[in-house]
Amino acid sequence: MDQEHDKGFRDLLSNASVFVSLLRTFVKASWTAQVKPEQLELVRTSFITSAFEKREADIIYKLKRKRRSLKTGSLTVDTYFYCLLELQSSVDFSMPVRLLIYMVSFWIELLKNTPEEEQTRKSFRLPVIIPLVLYNGLEPWTAAPDFAKICTNSRLFGKYALNFKYYLIDVNRLNAEELLEVNNALATVFYIDQNRGETAKVQFGRIQEVLARVSGWPSVEGRLFLKWLRDVGLRRLSKSELLERVRVELNSLNEETEVSMFVSNFAVNLEKAMKSLDRQEAELVWTKDKLAETKVRMERVEQEKAQMEQELTAALKEIKLLKQRGN
Repeated sequence: MDQEHDKGFRDLLSNASVFVSLLRTFVKASWTAQVKPEQLELVRTSFITSAFEKREADIIYKLKRKRRSLKTGSLTVDTYFYCLLELQSSVDFSMPVRLLIYMVSFWIELLKNTPEEEQTRKSFRLPVIIPLVLYNGLEPWTAAPDFAKICTNSRLFGKYALNFKYYLIDVNRLNAEELLEVNNALATVFYIDQNRGETAKVQFGRIQEVLARVSGWPSVEGRLFLKWLRDVGLRRLSKSELLERVRVELNSLNEETEVSMFVSNFAVNLEKAMKSLDRQEAELVWTKDKLAETKVRMERVEQEKAQMEQELTAALKEIKLLKQRGN
């Protein structure tokens, strides 16, 4: 998948509210209801390790929560969410190993920045890391969900064998109707981004179908969606003068723009683009019909030509016979 597509998803999920909607909507676990956007801090990958720096599209959040302690009062308990964006067409069967390397590298980096006297305390704890994999390939995800499943004889040794499980969000296996029912920026992006091999007209139709909802979202969420649409969603569509005008219009979006007014104006140009695609489609059908008619006429001409050649050959033979008789 191209870098713009990766960056588009990273920009979207770099907003804490959108990331929380990812957890609450697509991760089926009771603890997601306790995660609040104001508790999340986006961790820059360059801060961690070179292993993470190679995954520029990945997202890491630190969740800060307060926990009461009888001895020390309130304690800050950190949890880390590592969301690996697997935005490519094929399944990566090394995923459990990759995740293990990333998590261990993460803990090593944290230990390097933790004083030794603190590490050796009985109360010292490493933060929990919740691994998430966001995948949008055409083929179903068939890589092992548990680390133990890629280890030999893990069942024999049971709980003594290293194991962890990552949470998979397989975009193309999500139900389209359910995505529309959710009605937030991320679910709508998933709905548009699902790879169905559709024509530009059908993809335009999907965008047109959801556009009216954007005005009802929080302003920041609406802007993030429109930015994703500009940078990623429209890149799939065919080139045209009207499409370029739509892109230019999206480029004019800024922090001062009223989203509802912008969406209303944008919908007008999108309607023009749809009509343009209708005309292009009608012209294409007309051209195909004319080509088919021309092909039929050419075939008929070829048939007539072949028949004339046969008749000419027969006539020449008859003339030759008459000459021989005359002699």
